[in-house]
Amino acid sequence: MANRVTMSICGTEYILVAEEDAAYMEKIGNMVDAEMQKLMDSAHMSRDAAAVLAAVNLADQLTKAQEGAENLRRQLKTYLDEYMPSFPDSEWTEKD
Repeated sequence: MANRVTMSICGTEYILVAEEDAAYMEKIGNMVDAEMQKLMDSAHMSRDAAAVLAAVNLADQLTKAQEGAENLRRQLKTYLDEYMPSFPDSEWTEKD
């Protein structure tokens, strides 16, 4: 069931509808608001420009996090492929 949350981002009210719970949606909205406010305060840019740059910054953070997660998956697979053959099968089988 979809949840509806009303929040303010840079002084404008938005109604967000999503499957995630309200606390999660508020967290996401607060991240966007904080990023936009930071940009508007530090660079004295318009709200529209801050929205675009905030989207770019958040997309950059997401991409770096995804690449980091993929790197960790590759490392884990390498370690497992390297070290699992050295353990006897009996150590990894279900006990009666």
